[in-house]
Amino acid sequence: KELTGRGAEGVARIVANDLDATAVSHIRKNLEFNRVPEGLVEAMCGDANGHMYNSRAKGPGGRPSEAYDVIDIDPYGTSSPFL
Repeated sequence: KELTGRGAEGVARIVANDLDATAVSHIRKNLEFNRVPEGLVEAMCGDANGHMYNSRAKGPGGRPSEAYDVIDIDPYGTSSPFL
């Protein structure tokens, strides 16, 4: 979906994560180059499994208000444990 102009309607938050700091730097540069509105995409450097586990909706310590509606992992793994 287009992230500039009106394409991001209804999207509250997008998190782009990579374990490699250089990759996160490239994510940020691409967001700027493509004129994605500031604050729409949060570029994070960290372990995706830990981040998703801490943002889960259900189970002990679950945070329904911070949980994701959609998780797209590329290229490895399934998001089912985190939904």
